[in-house]
Amino acid sequence: MKKHLIILTLIGSQLAFSQITSNTGAANMSDGLSLRQTDIKGSPFFIDDWRMGSVINIDGSFKDQKELIYNLFSNNLFLKIGEGAKDYMSLEYKTIAGFILYSADKTQSFVFTKISENMFEDSKDDEKFYEQASPQSKKVIVEHLKIFKDPNASGWTSSRYNNKGGEFNDISKVYVLAKDGIYYNISVKEKSLLSLFKDKKDELEDFIKNKNIKIKDAIDLVPIVEFYHQ
Repeated sequence: MKKHLIILTLIGSQLAFSQITSNTGAANMSDGLSLRQTDIKGSPFFIDDWRMGSVINIDGSFKDQKELIYNLFSNNLFLKIGEGAKDYMSLEYKTIAGFILYSADKTQSFVFTKISENMFEDSKDDEKFYEQASPQSKKVIVEHLKIFKDPNASGWTSSRYNNKGGEFNDISKVYVLAKDGIYYNISVKEKSLLSLFKDKKDELEDFIKNKNIKIKDAIDLVPIVEFYHQ
């Protein structure tokens, strides 16, 4: 129930056209997307509830043990500043170097870091936050995206004017850092990684075999990429 209240509070009809307080003035919560339906599937958030976390500012200062929620769709990080439903603020993007979110039981941490758009092979449109596959390494990162599918986008009217809801879909891309200092998008497969690091293909194959590494998730790539960069 709490999860649904959070979503309705942050992207529901009450805030469809309203603005929220931010430390730079006003910020549109839905980033131009008005969501009036109650039957929208999915959500725009990385985790669908407030989580304890820390914010690291570019000047080296940080906010520790704060309640945060990250809107992937609008690329906004929100800070809870009170107990009321509207007691939150949008943090100024340009002042943040990264942030950490913790799971509900605090056994898992999700570390996000801001990386320049110029560091990618496929030339990103803007600078954004990427999750480090391992908190100890930036050599393998995950780009989390939320895409909103409007069932009436191709027609003359938007779905916000009727009762047909849309859906938020998750899209993730994995990038690894090559020796040229550029991040390359790869599949989470041994073949894809070895194709990128073909200059050390034999060494990497031996390393994977000797360490008995089974590549299933982005984090499984980390020891291999770290070994490549030694």
